[in-house]
Amino acid sequence: MRILFGLFYIAALVEFAGAFLYLYGLSYFWVQNIFLPIEYSLLVLVLAGWQRNRLVRKTMLYSIIVIDLLCIVNLFILGNLMIFCNQLIALCCILFAIIAAFTLYDLEKHDQGAIYENFRFWVASGLLVFAAGSLTYFALHDIVKEHYLVTVWQAHIIVNSISLGLYSVGFLCQIRRSV
Repeated sequence: MRILFGLFYIAALVEFAGAFLYLYGLSYFWVQNIFLPIEYSLLVLVLAGWQRNRLVRKTMLYSIIVIDLLCIVNLFILGNLMIFCNQLIALCCILFAIIAAFTLYDLEKHDQGAIYENFRFWVASGLLVFAAGSLTYFALHDIVKEHYLVTVWQAHIIVNSISLGLYSVGFLCQIRRSV
């Protein structure tokens, strides 16, 4: 749980840094490029720990290595730090969606009691919403005409707000359980 809380704290700092840099007309892609492998690694590390199936857990952990290597190749071999790779984040979103869906399935299959009282349900649901919304945005980013991107970005912000709300409910469930 501490890893998740730390990740969400770092994510908030990244979002604020991105907004600050954007307001001053500076490129914030380098922040996102550095944060993507950190975000993927920490989220998958946490969700892998929740898996009952050893093969699934190992596969998830190996995916961290693959994504980190792809990020390194993208940053230092194919491009530079100032260009954001929509395809790479779209791949991460696909993997997040699969991992979150599998986690939800596993929780429903093996968990006793009301699933909505389990913080893992809310975190996995938030990740699924985040992944689906982000995948839509980043997959369409290069296709959608420039004047529609603002509307698509606003929808992306709404989806992110919903996912943050789901994460918050998960944290509240965990706090309530410990009291």
